[in-house]
Amino acid sequence: MARYLLDTDVIIDYLKGRAATVALVEGLYQGGHELAVCCINVAELYSGLTEREREKAAELVDAMAYLEVTRKAAQRAGEYRHSLARKGIQLSTTDVIIAAAALEQGATLVTGNTAHYPMEELPLLSPPR
Repeated sequence: MARYLLDTDVIIDYLKGRAATVALVEGLYQGGHELAVCCINVAELYSGLTEREREKAAELVDAMAYLEVTRKAAQRAGEYRHSLARKGIQLSTTDVIIAAAALEQGATLVTGNTAHYPMEELPLLSPPR
């Protein structure tokens, strides 16, 4: 069984019923893999939901594992942001935290925004578009 951290764009696309994303996420789940979120995903998701959408989102988030962002992951995130900025690559703090959490927890990051995650050691899986 593998662990997959779903990026916020994937969670949103799943909730919107985008066929390719739904097929990917459900295939991973039915394959016995662990699906997870972290604090950043939850915060980003809820920042864009209407009251009507919150119940469905809560059911989905509650069904997934929750990966804590540790101090070690937070430090790694800061180091990523610093080192990549020195190479001219500007990344958001939220994206580097997601990447560091996935790496620390041994998760593949499922994202449609692969350009946001240039870390070579980070395994990525992207839904077909």
